[in-house]
Amino acid sequence: MISVYPVILTAAKIGDRSGYAVYVPDLEINTQGHDLAEAIAMARDAIGMKGICEQDEGRAIAPPSHEEPLHGADDLVTWVDIDFDKYRRAHDMKTVRINVTVPQYLKDRGDECGVNFSQTLQKALKEELKAKVAALSPQSRPGLAVVLAGFDWVASRSVELLIELVQS
Repeated sequence: MISVYPVILTAAKIGDRSGYAVYVPDLEINTQGHDLAEAIAMARDAIGMKGICEQDEGRAIAPPSHEEPLHGADDLVTWVDIDFDKYRRAHDMKTVRINVTVPQYLKDRGDECGVNFSQTLQKALKEELKAKVAALSPQSRPGLAVVLAGFDWVASRSVELLIELVQS
């Protein structure tokens, strides 16, 4: 399900740098970014997260309004699209069980050394996928790098922004 939400961007000071405060009135959520591109990306992520959290709680996602929201004279208004189903698939951290076959000696050596086979396989798969994405042409992979970075980037970037806000 693809939706398009109006977003209000307000120029703001974030630490010692300028940036944008972002408000999504239909969902009553806020985020921020150091520049327009990051602010819009963070808005899309916040909208996606809010939407799947609402679904997880058994609530309907608030529908987007079709009119420009009330905003200040200096604010920018834009529209941000989100495919909630695609967002959920890209950020679904649910683990699944798979059967992997390895030679006995690798299993034995791994057990002796305390190797976490699941963690090792996940790490190898992420590296393999990054290599395959890097080999694709930029036109054939829009947004795919963001999907691969997934929650790790969102979490670390959110922490960085929170630290900057606290320090300012």
